[in-house]
Amino acid sequence: METFRQTVSDLNLHDMGFQGNKFTWSNGKEGLDNIQVRLDRAFVNPMWRLVFSEAQVSHLLRFKSDHALILVDCEALSNNGVRKKRNR
Repeated sequence: METFRQTVSDLNLHDMGFQGNKFTWSNGKEGLDNIQVRLDRAFVNPMWRLVFSEAQVSHLLRFKSDHALILVDCEALSNNGVRKKRNR
């Protein structure tokens, strides 16, 4: 794990954060035997973040899997729910 952390640091990558459930994996057990963790993440470098400044990560619901899907949406929604047009 230390090698992974060092690589993330060396490459100047940053976790994008997320919206939704804070866990992306579950062992599927009930009660006190249930284990849930956030295994899945989206990492970006500063240049990517500048180009896609409004990008957001969402944790979607798990369906027939022990992992939740993560969705990286590179286009922002305005306050009224309409996608903003980007000038390129």
